[in-house]
Amino acid sequence: MNQQDQPPPLVYYNSENEYYEYFCRVYCDSSNPIDTFDGIRVKFYPEQFYHAFYKSTSRIMHDKSIFSSERAKRINWIKWALKYRNADLFKGWNRKRRLINPCRRICVVAVDYIVIIQVEAGLQRAPFITAFIAAPETLRQIRSKPRWWLNNEYRWLLVQRLKPLWVPSYKQRTPYYSSFSKKIKESNKK
Repeated sequence: MNQQDQPPPLVYYNSENEYYEYFCRVYCDSSNPIDTFDGIRVKFYPEQFYHAFYKSTSRIMHDKSIFSSERAKRINWIKWALKYRNADLFKGWNRKRRLINPCRRICVVAVDYIVIIQVEAGLQRAPFITAFIAAPETLRQIRSKPRWWLNNEYRWLLVQRLKPLWVPSYKQRTPYYSSFSKKIKESNKK
């Protein structure tokens, strides 16, 4: 087994502040950018620390009120997961619209560790959303989603910087979305 196949060692600090300072120093420093294995630049912001390293008391309320030392110990796993070529990549889910969101990329590594990024226009950047250890039911739901890849229609949308909030599945296509298919076919003929 390759050394890159193994996650980095866990990080142990005494306080939330120490983890926060480490997160800002390692991830939020713009002079040391982090790219995925396929060249997408991931942008980290200090505010995302709370989303990634706090958990909710209830899955319904989504209050993120409890610091999770289990998540924080795996702080170095975020960079490793983003750079890991053999990670399983899935499309995300838009909870409000109850639709697949191909702009959201879910990376699954080390059986149950999840890192989520939001891919933006032109595949040039992707803000970090969160990272966590998935429960078996959550992992089952993630693995039931389509694999993350860019088809020609969506690539055309990204290149044109017309990024939609969501892209319907094949069964949900609308005339609006089909017009982009025609533009792609026309541009491919040229």
